[in-house]
Amino acid sequence: MATAKQQKPNYQNNPFFVATDGLTLLFKKAMPVAILAIVLACLSLFGNMAQTAVDISTGANSPSDERMMDDKASEQTVNNFFESISREEVAVFVGVGLIVLLVLIFVSTLIAGVFDYTAAQLAKGKTVTLQEALKGVLRRFFGYLWLNILIGIKVFLWSLLLIVPGIIMAVRYSLSGAAFFEKGLGANAATKHSSRLVKGAWLTTFSSFALFNIVTLGMLQAILQPGTVAVLYRQLNAFDAAKAKKPAAHVLSWLTLLIPLGLLVLLLLVGGLVAYVSYIRS
Repeated sequence: MATAKQQKPNYQNNPFFVATDGLTLLFKKAMPVAILAIVLACLSLFGNMAQTAVDISTGANSPSDERMMDDKASEQTVNNFFESISREEVAVFVGVGLIVLLVLIFVSTLIAGVFDYTAAQLAKGKTVTLQEALKGVLRRFFGYLWLNILIGIKVFLWSLLLIVPGIIMAVRYSLSGAAFFEKGLGANAATKHSSRLVKGAWLTTFSSFALFNIVTLGMLQAILQPGTVAVLYRQLNAFDAAKAKKPAAHVLSWLTLLIPLGLLVLLLLVGGLVAYVSYIRS
């Protein structure tokens, strides 16, 4: 019995330290990927700031009548534009749109793959370069693309039961990319492996991703994700191999879950109160 306890894998159930340990691991062993994540986070932040500035400057503070006139004028302009173009021009626009869409799918899949490949290598204690990660993703690009499509389909189907099952399964599948690259699994096998790893550690997994996203409003997601996946995958994989029961969730994980639930309840109460007041006044 004592020997079994000594062989029990290490396990970090505090979501704060899962994320910070992962961040340290990322900067220590995959600095080029960490720099890419920082660049993406900055671009996302600046994009959000620019969008906010545009929204403010183009009508947020203008009278409602003016906004309605602008909307009608814009709609009329769009209608006139589509009435004036030929079928050949429509075909060109559709073709260009499809090309742009394919490029966006390729780039977004490649970036996500770089992060998952990096997480898989970090989980094994290896150093990762950006060039190595790109090559690793491109070697299995279409398989990884299908993995993401499959996860989207599965989460959508679970969401049809209600929203909550979809959220639960999205977390259960969150380590699929690491399993795909680390074990060389197919898409379906990777989702099953991830689901098995996260089973019994759902709350710890959810909170490890959600804690800093709540605090930073998602601005650090790209930076935190690879290391967080690496730490979770490494320890859950070790427990799965040892067939050991995962420790209970940390109290901070429960608080991380209760904060968004509390905000959702508050939002529903405020919405109900506003609807009730509007009904009384009418």
